[in-house]
Amino acid sequence: MKRLFTTALVAAVISMGVSAQQFIVLSEGGGDYGNFAPMHLSADGKYLCGNTLEYPFVTDWQNDNDIVYFKDASFYVTGAEARWVTNEGLAVGYDDNGGLLLDFATGKYTVVEPVDVDAGVNRVICEAISEDGSIIIGTVEGLDWTEQPYYWENGVKKKFAIPTSEEAGFKVNGAVPKFISKDASVVVGFLLDELGMRPMLIWHRQDDGEYKYDLVFKDYFQWSSWENGPEGDKPYTTFMPMALSPDGKLVAMCIRENDGVSLFTIKKVGVYDIATGDLEVSTLDGDHGINPDIEADCNATAIANDGTVIGYVGDLDRRAFLMHPEEMQPSLLSMEFDEFENLYKYDLYLSHTVFSISEDGRYITGSGATFDNSGWYAGTEAYVLDTAKGIDSTPSITVKKQAQPEYYTIEGRKLNTPSKGLNIIKDSDGITKKVLIK
Repeated sequence: MKRLFTTALVAAVISMGVSAQQFIVLSEGGGDYGNFAPMHLSADGKYLCGNTLEYPFVTDWQNDNDIVYFKDASFYVTGAEARWVTNEGLAVGYDDNGGLLLDFATGKYTVVEPVDVDAGVNRVICEAISEDGSIIIGTVEGLDWTEQPYYWENGVKKKFAIPTSEEAGFKVNGAVPKFISKDASVVVGFLLDELGMRPMLIWHRQDDGEYKYDLVFKDYFQWSSWENGPEGDKPYTTFMPMALSPDGKLVAMCIRENDGVSLFTIKKVGVYDIATGDLEVSTLDGDHGINPDIEADCNATAIANDGTVIGYVGDLDRRAFLMHPEEMQPSLLSMEFDEFENLYKYDLYLSHTVFSISEDGRYITGSGATFDNSGWYAGTEAYVLDTAKGIDSTPSITVKKQAQPEYYTIEGRKLNTPSKGLNIIKDSDGITKKVLIK
């Protein structure tokens, strides 16, 4: 078992009885085995899984940063990832050989379902696992590249039922189960349609142990065509699930509203209540570090049990956000936790993504690009942010609050936020860069 290369532990602990928030950099400029890509935190925040440029990994980052690299995983063709991890350190993912079950405790993995071209199996991906490890969900891809949904219950392979094209109202090419509740009672995924809109499908576990699908998208999703655009008056042209809360009650959504003209209106964050069918949709007021006129697309990546959502604004150029359930207003993570300069720098370089949040909302994991003093790319840092507040007995550590980046037009006029076009950005170290925002 290897020690994870931890390069920084920054704690905003001012004195006894005051906030004890921490920012932990797990890998700086690539760590031991290439850039870390964190994927998923266990529900309790203890374990983190993901992949480097070479290997899948699982780390007990709170326990002296023990980490297991699964170096035997083959990544040369399809890649190798650990996508989901439980509170016991069991992770699932895939490599060239098939779907994988990875065990932190033993440092070994098993192939859940192998790739078998002769049998028509081109790729197998294990997406998620129940908390007790009894049910693994994922997809089996055929030689025609279509993906079909399966689950493995105590090693026994079973197929999820999916609606016919007639039931769905559009051609169904398969389905992907992406998320599972801790108790395995709810599985959330999406249908594969010809336009790639991925409308949400929910499977509920029945008393007999079988899963039954719910066509939840029927009330919300408007099927569209490239030629004619939206072809009806359902409220959304995109109704795509992005994350499921660990308790299986809330789904974070990607929402595009139906304006009757375009398939690709602004992306908004939705929070769907599975029990009630209620849907809340985010707004942007321009007062939380996000300019709705130039960077309005918001993409959710994870949701806590209380409805707190994390994600990123932008597409290729990304800045991380956090959205409180009582506000439904995405706010830059660097503004929510402005004592940590790293968050500002990741935003500054427009390469800041958050991936997962613990069920209580305490821990958040993400990554961001870094640059050296000469302006050269220096790799990607992976981090965990501990948002806890309360009494802490740790000796006081002073953290200087850093100034926010400054933005200027090419003519030298100072801006409050980046604007569309060419910007000059000056960070707190005095380094300036020219950045083009489309």
